[in-house]
Amino acid sequence: MKVGAAIKTVLVLGVIGVGAFYYVRTLKPEALVAAVKEDVAAHAVPGTLTVLPRVAIDLKSEHDGRIIESSIEVGEIVKKGQLLVRLDTSELEINLDRDRAVYEAAVKKAEIRNPREYDLDKAKEALEDAELSKSTLSVSQFENLKKNITRIEEQLRRDKVDTDLRIAELKSKVLLLERQIENMSIVSPIDGIVSPVYAYEGDWIHRGQQIARVVSLNSIVEVKVSEENFAGLEVGQRARVKFLGYGVKEFSATVSKIIDVAETETQRYPLHLEVDIDPRKLYPGLTGEASITIDEREKALVIPRQALEGDKVYVVEGGVVSVRQVEKGYISLTNAEVRDGLELGDQVIVENLELFSEGDEVRTSLINFY
Repeated sequence: MKVGAAIKTVLVLGVIGVGAFYYVRTLKPEALVAAVKEDVAAHAVPGTLTVLPRVAIDLKSEHDGRIIESSIEVGEIVKKGQLLVRLDTSELEINLDRDRAVYEAAVKKAEIRNPREYDLDKAKEALEDAELSKSTLSVSQFENLKKNITRIEEQLRRDKVDTDLRIAELKSKVLLLERQIENMSIVSPIDGIVSPVYAYEGDWIHRGQQIARVVSLNSIVEVKVSEENFAGLEVGQRARVKFLGYGVKEFSATVSKIIDVAETETQRYPLHLEVDIDPRKLYPGLTGEASITIDEREKALVIPRQALEGDKVYVVEGGVVSVRQVEKGYISLTNAEVRDGLELGDQVIVENLELFSEGDEVRTSLINFY
C-alpha cells in the first residue's frame, strides 16, 4: 500500500473513531450536578405560607332596596368614606317628609298654652278670694278649693308627660328614617381594594345580603408550622420564603408575631413574618413555603436539599453514578447539611433523581447553589 493511501486510511478511521466517541457520549443521559461545598448550615423549621389581607370587610345592606347607583368594580382601589353603592330612597323620603311635618306640628302645638292652665288660674283666684274675704266657708269647702288646684296641676303634669312622649316618639321616628336613608348610601369602611363584587346596579338586595368585599391594601404573611417544630420559635428569628407566584426566587424575612394557640383541626401553629418585598406584590391569596432559622453551624458540608432522596444521594464520579447513604444534619428551605458520607467537592445529582441508578454512565452539567 502506498504511504499516501495509508495516511488517508488512518485519517478516515480517526474521524470515524472521534465521531463514534461523540455519538456514544451523546447517548449518555445528562445529570445536573452540584459540588459539595463548605458553608453555613441552618437548622430551619419549615412551614406553609399564605398571604392574608390585614383587614377584610364584607359590605352588606342594613335594609332591603334596589341599587340605583354603583361605582364598584373588581380590583378597584377605594378610599375610606368613598360612596360605593346607593339604594333607592324615594319612598323613604316621602315618609320622612310626612313624619317630619307631623313632628314639627306637635312641637308647635306644645308651645300653645294648655286650656287647663286657665282653669288653674281661676281655681287659684277663687282660693285667694276666699282667704282675703274671710268668708264664712266651712273648712271642708276651703279644702275642696285646695284639692281642685291640686287636681288641675296633676292633670297638667300628665298632659305634659303625654305631650313630651308624643314629641319624643315622633322625633325618634324621623331620626330612624333619616338614619335609614343615610344607610342606603354604602361607603367604604377602609382604604382598600374591592374583591369580589356580588351585586350590581339594578339588583334588588335584601337586608344583610353581601354586596362586595373590601380588603386592606396591606397584608399579613402568615406561616403555619407543625406542633413538633413550634417549641424553638421566637420573635426576631430570620427566615427565608418562596412564593409560588414568583418562582424560585427567595426573600428574606423576620418573625414578627407568634400565635401560641394551635388550630383545632390541624394542630398547626400560626405565626407572622415581615418579608423584605414590595408590599404591592403581597397579593391576598398568594401561597408559598417558609423556612425559619432556629440555629446555624459554621463550616459545614452542604448540598442542595433536592439532592436528597431520604438518606441517599446520587454521586457522579468519573462519569459513573453511585448511590451513597449519608447522615443528614441541619436542613433548610434550599440546602441540607451532610454530616457523613460525602466529601468536599463530591458531585451530587440534584434533579430527576428517579431517572438514575447505581452504575449508570452519565454526562454532567455543573451548577452553583447558594
